[in-house]
Amino acid sequence: APNHVTYVSIIKGLIHIHDFDNFKLVYKEIQENSIQNEKLDCLLIHGFSKFRDLNTAKKIFEKNENKNIEIWTAMMDGLCENGFQKDSFELFLKLKNSGMIPNSVTYLIALKSTIQLNNFENFKNVFQETIDNSIFHQKLDSILISGFAL
Repeated sequence: APNHVTYVSIIKGLIHIHDFDNFKLVYKEIQENSIQNEKLDCLLIHGFSKFRDLNTAKKIFEKNENKNIEIWTAMMDGLCENGFQKDSFELFLKLKNSGMIPNSVTYLIALKSTIQLNNFENFKNVFQETIDNSIFHQKLDSILISGFAL
């Protein structure tokens, strides 16, 4: 039987070619074989979000008992990219309250959410955190330009 490494490769390919039907079939097989892995869950959340199935993405997120920063970030990104910026930002706050430490991508998504919500106050707070925590990311400059234009 395939292991999580095999499924990660298959899932990446199906997302890349936009094959949601086979993506769902492979997900069903993963469930039937009780395969769970953080990298796989992260990719499944990303895939279901890309295919606009946020309910399934949220179920995978909620079911995962050992959420790492990549899983939190994938769910935040899925919400933000599907028009749920408020939920994405609330998840960012929940992540921080859980004691998890955001990475540069997590901060980028949080900043993007605040910009799309036109919430300059939250934008300034998150921006200050990136400075305080010496967070750098190559895409940060364009996000900051958008944010300070609010």
